[in-house]
Amino acid sequence: MLQKNNVFRKKINVFLLFVIVTMFFLYNFEIKETSVIKAYEGKIDLSNCNFEKDGPIKLDGQWELYWGKLLEPKDFRDNDQNDTMDYINIPNSLKTTVNNNNISKYGCGTMRLVIKMPPSQDKIYGIKTQSILSASKVWINGKLVTSAGLVSEDANNAIGSYQHQIAFFESNPNNEAEIVVQMSNFNNVTGKVASILLGNANQIKREYIMGMASDTFIIGALFIMAMYHFALYYKRPKYKATLYFGVFCFFTAIRNALVGKRFIFEVFPNIPFALFNKIAYLTVYIAFPFIVMFFKELFPKQLSSKIVDVMKIV
Repeated sequence: MLQKNNVFRKKINVFLLFVIVTMFFLYNFEIKETSVIKAYEGKIDLSNCNFEKDGPIKLDGQWELYWGKLLEPKDFRDNDQNDTMDYINIPNSLKTTVNNNNISKYGCGTMRLVIKMPPSQDKIYGIKTQSILSASKVWINGKLVTSAGLVSEDANNAIGSYQHQIAFFESNPNNEAEIVVQMSNFNNVTGKVASILLGNANQIKREYIMGMASDTFIIGALFIMAMYHFALYYKRPKYKATLYFGVFCFFTAIRNALVGKRFIFEVFPNIPFALFNKIAYLTVYIAFPFIVMFFKELFPKQLSSKIVDVMKIV
């Protein structure tokens, strides 16, 4: 009878692990759409786009880049910046420009894009930003609409933040939108600039809310599974598989709060950048050995103890 219960428990645990892995991949999976419209030399023509029909559009392609300069919209009206202008493909990690000039992932700069908008009157649009180096400020049509962290030319004054942002702006009579992005990075090893999403205000709101809702659901499900397995271990402390699986679920829940839609900023908006990075990396290195030990408990003969020892050391 006891052997049957152990076999049944193993099957349940394997099933729960399958559910977690499936949820993780479904959450992180994004349909890769090849956008026909791309920005070219700092301009993109969306005048024939129908946001209601086509949905939000990624502003991918060639943005103007002024590396080493923190410029504001007024700087483009008052002075000609062509002497320092280059182009960079977005999304991208900072390595080289369109003109094959090498740039460092550490430093600061300004990006600019001019958008030809669809003809409309009194239309409200929105944008959604993701990772823009480690700090950014965004102007649309000359107005500062959002920021993340503190942009600076000096590493000692810069403050990083991975918080995703949404912002809204009104259409103008010219049916054009100018987006100016200041950015800096002195502590992010990847130096990544992700896609910026443009759409109607309601679409951007829906995108943001749905992302947060999926975050909350997955984090909650993982946390409940962690507490459930901790309770099982409390009742039967000799059976350590439940403890290992509970720890794995707990740290995976924390990991999901940090990555993806950055749900952590909804709870702790002022979390220090260094602490954020440390927790994000630690959750991976802590969770992985526990899932290996979990499988070792389930399949002691099939899994070598040397593999488990290596994972503990790593």
